[in-house]
Amino acid sequence: MKKWLPYLAGLSAIFFLFAFYKYFTKREEIKTYSSLAHPIAQKIPVITPQISGEIKAIIRQEESLPESDTVIANFFVPQIYASRDFAPYWGSAKNRKDMLSYIENMDKHGLSPEFYHLAVLKKLNNIPEATKTELQKAQEDVLLTDGLVTIIFHFLYGALNPKDIFPDWNYGMVALPENIVQTMYLALLKEQIPEQLNSIAFRMPFYEALYHSLEKHRQIQAQGGFIKLPAIDKAIHPGNRHDLIPSIRTRIAQIQEIEKNTTDSTLYDDHLKAAIITYQNRHGLNADGIIGKGTINTLNVACKDRMNTLLVNLERSRWLSRESPKRHVTVNIAGYQLYLIDNRKVTFATRVMVGKKYHKTPVFTDTLKYIVLNPYWNVPKSIAVKEMLPKLKVDPDYLDRNNMSLVETDGTVLNPHSIPFEEINENNFHFMVKQKPGPKNALGQVKFLFPNQYSVYLHDTPSRYLFNTENRAYSHGCVRVEHPLKLASLLLRNTQWDQKAIDEQIASKENKHIRMQETVPINIVYLTAQPGKNGQLHFYKDVYQRDQKILKMLKEIKYDVSENRRPQNVAHYFMEEETENAIGHIEKKKDI
Repeated sequence: MKKWLPYLAGLSAIFFLFAFYKYFTKREEIKTYSSLAHPIAQKIPVITPQISGEIKAIIRQEESLPESDTVIANFFVPQIYASRDFAPYWGSAKNRKDMLSYIENMDKHGLSPEFYHLAVLKKLNNIPEATKTELQKAQEDVLLTDGLVTIIFHFLYGALNPKDIFPDWNYGMVALPENIVQTMYLALLKEQIPEQLNSIAFRMPFYEALYHSLEKHRQIQAQGGFIKLPAIDKAIHPGNRHDLIPSIRTRIAQIQEIEKNTTDSTLYDDHLKAAIITYQNRHGLNADGIIGKGTINTLNVACKDRMNTLLVNLERSRWLSRESPKRHVTVNIAGYQLYLIDNRKVTFATRVMVGKKYHKTPVFTDTLKYIVLNPYWNVPKSIAVKEMLPKLKVDPDYLDRNNMSLVETDGTVLNPHSIPFEEINENNFHFMVKQKPGPKNALGQVKFLFPNQYSVYLHDTPSRYLFNTENRAYSHGCVRVEHPLKLASLLLRNTQWDQKAIDEQIASKENKHIRMQETVPINIVYLTAQPGKNGQLHFYKDVYQRDQKILKMLKEIKYDVSENRRPQNVAHYFMEEETENAIGHIEKKKDI
């Protein structure tokens, strides 16, 4: 073996020098690695091999695309072509037709067809094949490939960058699914462009429900939209008669199933009551069956506005379209709901309260690790200074009445009457306010910790009556849970902490810190439309006014194509250390 070492070293040096030369010499021919091509890619028929040179020139940017168009997925498309000697992929007329049609219908996904080269592709498609030049065929091939790849990436990761809306977005960009390249090649080989793209777009039932709801709303809009209802002076109760009942019945029937009434009866009957309760449930209203101003106002939200809500939430769902852990907790801020999910099924759901508009609950993901029974509340300084200090200046007994203590930084408990609060302000408030466990404790009987930069957690609350209100943005950012003890028992399954043990600990009034044996991921999201148990869409108020920014960016086609959104494992599919060296000199004008 030793006698071969000098030769191997020499070969390594030659290879290094060659690679160095290839990387810095822009006019050098691109080296290809057809042996590295995906086996399915090699089976795709090459009907027009003579345009390979033109494709190579386009990839090298020695030939331009029509109307100054550019390749968007410039980190992926060159590898796709280089992996099989720049042979074209779109020899099939059916594939070309299907791809163009799919691009034309991207607005059904809430995305602009124009972004995927629609205008240029239509012009190239309108040129008869007999008169189409090799360059035009190559241009069409590259743009179709780029459109296909870009659509796939937008389905996987979203067209916008969520960090533009949530600067601290920490969901991360997941790696490309292992079968994604195979899916793309199968679409071409089997002439199944729509089927394969839909398998990517609809891999999450959540997305499919939004998509079909948007399509239904588009049909309603095409027929004139929702009928407009006049305002009412007083609420309509079941059993009442009212001239508006026939119109309400017609309006409800536009969007959901309702038992048909063959007459124009003005009676608010049981069939309509059942439909109204369903509607109220689906729109974040108190489901009492009473048709009040809130219900009428919600019914009068324009169909176009509902469509815009669906567009926005389709994009949000693309940001979140990844395989979630089998067991996880999701909190929807806009829906004021918490869900415990096991194997893709909701096993527990409860109402929550979230942060006020000026104390917004953040959107992020983390892991539940601890549960505290009979918790102490260490009052945040901002709350102590802004809300409690003014009360202490006029009433030092405020703390004692609320089971609170004033504590020095070293832990020494102070007598509030010994502190000259009239001289205390935000700058010299060096105390800590601590509330003991008990019925008045702001955190209630239990809190759930997932340590994070926001100091946000889930907890109980003594203000339970607020769960019956429609708009539940009351907290300083943390999430208040309506049925926290039930949630605790479910999260502590298969441990000594069953419901009985939890109840006994609560009754003891002693503080208990429990480390969860089975940690559970938690996703805090913001969705103003989401499917419910029966698949019907639920719409929620945009409590933090976040929809408009996303909608504006979608309408203005401000899709993010920056370097930092490149999936980390692209090279994995092509053994790309060699291929990237071969085409590394290509100027990356755009990047998904």
